[in-house]
Amino acid sequence: MRSRAVSQVVSALLLTLTVMGLMTFLLNQFDTITRSSSAYLISSIKSKTEAAQELISILDALPVNEGLTVLIYNYGELDVKISKLYVNGTLFNVNITIPGRSLKQVIVPVATSRGSYYQVAIETMNGVVHKYGFQAL
Repeated sequence: MRSRAVSQVVSALLLTLTVMGLMTFLLNQFDTITRSSSAYLISSIKSKTEAAQELISILDALPVNEGLTVLIYNYGELDVKISKLYVNGTLFNVNITIPGRSLKQVIVPVATSRGSYYQVAIETMNGVVHKYGFQAL
């Protein structure tokens, strides 16, 4: 009888240690997944907040000899970085920073003609797109 009681105690102890080891491993995995998910969520919220604070507007687009002059006004407090500019669907990769509460003139090298309709779109680094359409006079 005595040896049986010892083996039951040993088996209960081994089972407890195995369960505790497995639970430690699972909790560690859960913690890793939770931390990476929360880091992604924080990054996403920060990006969306910055995008919501980008207050820019295309005031006008004027045909000139060099191409098309686009006037962009940043009426927010934060600097806005523009990464792409489209004229009638043609992409122009740009790297323009417009300080808060300031006007920026951008000359796009495209051929313009009187009476033609132009669609101008700008995309910021945060993915915010602003569009403007006009007819060249």
